[in-house]
Amino acid sequence: LMGFGTAGEQGKKAVAEYSDPGKVREEFNKLVEHWHSRIEGMSVETPDAELNSMLNMWSPYNCLITYAWSRAASLVYNGERNGLGYRDTVQDILGVLHSIPEEAVERLELMITGQESTGGAKPVVKPFSHHPGEEEPTAEKDYRSDDCLWLFNTVPAYVKETGNLNFYEKA
Repeated sequence: LMGFGTAGEQGKKAVAEYSDPGKVREEFNKLVEHWHSRIEGMSVETPDAELNSMLNMWSPYNCLITYAWSRAASLVYNGERNGLGYRDTVQDILGVLHSIPEEAVERLELMITGQESTGGAKPVVKPFSHHPGEEEPTAEKDYRSDDCLWLFNTVPAYVKETGNLNFYEKA
């Protein structure tokens, strides 16, 4: 068993709860089911078993991890920017639409609220302090003209994946 907490408290509880191998198998099966449900949104069958494995398991898994951590090794998470980089985040959404469309659309809607009246977007959307319509426009020196271009791929991809044509009508 591995976890975090003190050995005397959380450790003893974990040992008591998971000392039965049947319980460990049950929890492991739940974990397997969780990940399979997240990566089974697409299935490809080719004559090459290794290509199938890459396309059906490893590529979706990589996209999910990238989406979940949203490029956590970047300046965003070491305190330099503290938010979701607009362009990278919208690109990451494309990779998971077929796997987790309900989660992806929530983040897509958040990113759309980062769009500015100029057609551009905030370079970084800070989910914990983002107030659409109340924030100062992006300074010209920080403006990136291609951020919102990714919406032209991502929004139709979401609609195509889900069939949710009403998404185009959201205000």
